[in-house]
Amino acid sequence: MKKLYVWGLLVCLFGTMSGCATTTPLSNNELRYNRAMQLYKAGKYAEAMPTFVELADLGYPGAQYQVGLAYDYGEGVPQNDAIAFYRYQQAKTSGVAHAMYHLGIFYYEGRATARDVDEAYRLWRRAAEAGVPQAQYNIADHYFSKNNLLAAIKWLTKSAEQGFSLAQYNLAVSYYQGLGVQKDYAQAVHYYKLAARQEDMRAIYNLALMANAGEGMDKNPAYAEKLLRLAMTLGHKKAAAALEALQKGRL
Repeated sequence: MKKLYVWGLLVCLFGTMSGCATTTPLSNNELRYNRAMQLYKAGKYAEAMPTFVELADLGYPGAQYQVGLAYDYGEGVPQNDAIAFYRYQQAKTSGVAHAMYHLGIFYYEGRATARDVDEAYRLWRRAAEAGVPQAQYNIADHYFSKNNLLAAIKWLTKSAEQGFSLAQYNLAVSYYQGLGVQKDYAQAVHYYKLAARQEDMRAIYNLALMANAGEGMDKNPAYAEKLLRLAMTLGHKKAAAALEALQKGRL
């Protein structure tokens, strides 16, 4: 599962994750939080942690989330599921949607708490409704497992439109196969390209096959070859054989 950071002034640092626009001068603690975030973003985790912990203990949700994240991934502190869970719980209580997403992972995997899949999906649903793309993807996957394709595509699209490459790839597959949507090669190409820009090797490989077949675009073997070489570089296991077949006119 991908970790999520709360960057500087892009969100209400000491409120919820919904973001805020204000002309109110920043408080000293907000300035300290921003400096700590700069350190954390630069990989200077240990230097950032004392400020995060102090602010978290003062009740600031953004700092509580960052401390949870640090202990979750062992950045600047020893990895500790129990502390991460506790800090995520604090941030969740204050409405931090990204904390809900990570807390859902803990419940789903049974880390630092008893495994509770239902609670995981309840948390992911709240995070998804607040706009967290990874949570939206998880909800889409849940609906796919229940064969509720309409709801699955709805959440998959929301996640894909926010730039989550895994959602973009799977939405492309859905359009290519006509799974929950009308088959549409042009839309499949669109979402494969979005995922490919984030170096999703499966998207690059499938896009190569579509380029060679002229599906959703003009037939373009040269473009297909370029894509297959890129997929090879990224480690796609079928790319080398496909490239050889293309060069021999057998793809």
